[in-house]
Amino acid sequence: MKQADLLATLEKDTQHLSMEIRTLRHQRLGLFAGMPTKKDLWDVVADYFRLFRHGLHASAKFRTAQLDFVRTTMATDVVFNAQYGVETQMRSWCFLQWFDDVEAELENLQKSTKMSLNATMTTSVTITNRTLSNVFPYLKKSSSLACKLVGQRIVMRGSARFDWDSSTSRVTSVISQSDMLTPMLRLLGSFEDVSQVFDQALISPEFQWRSMS
Repeated sequence: MKQADLLATLEKDTQHLSMEIRTLRHQRLGLFAGMPTKKDLWDVVADYFRLFRHGLHASAKFRTAQLDFVRTTMATDVVFNAQYGVETQMRSWCFLQWFDDVEAELENLQKSTKMSLNATMTTSVTITNRTLSNVFPYLKKSSSLACKLVGQRIVMRGSARFDWDSSTSRVTSVISQSDMLTPMLRLLGSFEDVSQVFDQALISPEFQWRSMS
C-alpha cells in the first residue's frame, strides 16, 4: 500500500512539474511583449534568435508576442534585406510555415563595428509535399526532382548583420542570408537540377522569399 501511495505521489508530482515547465515556457514568450526597451544590441539579437528559433509560432497569442518584440526593439522603418518595415520583416518569416521542423540556431555573435553585430547561424528545415505545393509548385511536373526533395532535411549555414541606433535603442537594419545552394547541390548532384529547382521557386538560393511577377 505504501509503495502504491508513493507511486501515485510521484506521478502527481511529475504531472505538476510538467505543467510548471509548460507555464514557464509560455510566460517567457508572453513576457517579450512587455519587455523594457532599454536593452543593448547583444541582448536584442540573442532574444531575437531565441524567440524566432522555430519561425513564427503556431499560436496566435505567441505570434502577437513575437510581433510586439519586433515592434519594441526595431525601428519602424527598419531595413530588412532589400525591404523596409516591421511588417515586411514579419512577412518574411511566413514562408517558413511551408517547411516542417524549422530550427534557426544562433552559433556565434561578433562585434562588427561599434554599432553593429554579425551573427552566424544554422537553419534547418524539412521539405514536404506542402513545401512543394507552396514554394516549388512547378516541380510537380518533374516527379524525379520532387521525389528527391520530399522528406529531406536541409541544413544551411548563414549569417546576419544587425545595425543599432543607440539614441533610440533600436535595431535599424537586418541583412541576412543562408546558403541553400550548397545542400541542394549535395542532395541533387548536379548544377542543372539545382538550377531547375530554383528557376521558378518562391525562394532564392540565399533562402530569401521572393515574389514572382
